Amino acid sequence: MIGVAALGGYGGVEPTNGYSGVKCWGTILGGLHNPSTISVLSQTFDLTGSTNTLLLFQEWLDSGGNTFDTAEVIVNGTQLYLADGGPTTWRRTIIDLSAYDGMANVQ
Repeated sequence: MIGVAALGGYGGVEPTNGYSGVKCWGTILGGLHNPSTISVLSQTFDLTGSTNTLLLFQEWLDSGGNTFDTAEVIVNGTQLYLADGGPTTWRRTIIDLSAYDGMANVQ
């Protein structure tokens, strides 16, 4: 069931585990969610002494055809990345964070 309300939820094909390793973060792994579901992952980093910093992650984002499922990366209040849908497989995402090199509190 792709992009339809079912069992009280929305979504498309979803993975049941992480890309690799033992840690994974997601809204609902292997299940459907309602349109008001929000998941937030927040971390503060010390980039003092860092140069050419990149954020790399594997992403699976299948919106099931709706317009409310998105993934965002916001750094110190600035949106650096926005995705809404697409492929129903893992994809590698790379975001340049070098503008924050040398900063002590990057969130």
